[in-house]
Amino acid sequence: MCEVCRSTPCKSACPNAPKPQVMGYCRMCNSELRSDYTYFRDTNDDMFCSRECADTFHGITEEEWEGD
Repeated sequence: MCEVCRSTPCKSACPNAPKPQVMGYCRMCNSELRSDYTYFRDTNDDMFCSRECADTFHGITEEEWEGD
């Protein structure tokens, strides 16, 4: 039993908890993609930490229709 969190295995917030496995890196910002978080993948198999990074990488912007 852990002396800090009093659990076996340690709770994820415990400083003694094992670090989650790094599964890859965001293609846009190079942030770690860890096994304890979801990620985004495009049709080219590029992986991203967020939808915002994927949109920025692909140059996707939100637009409004112009009125006549």
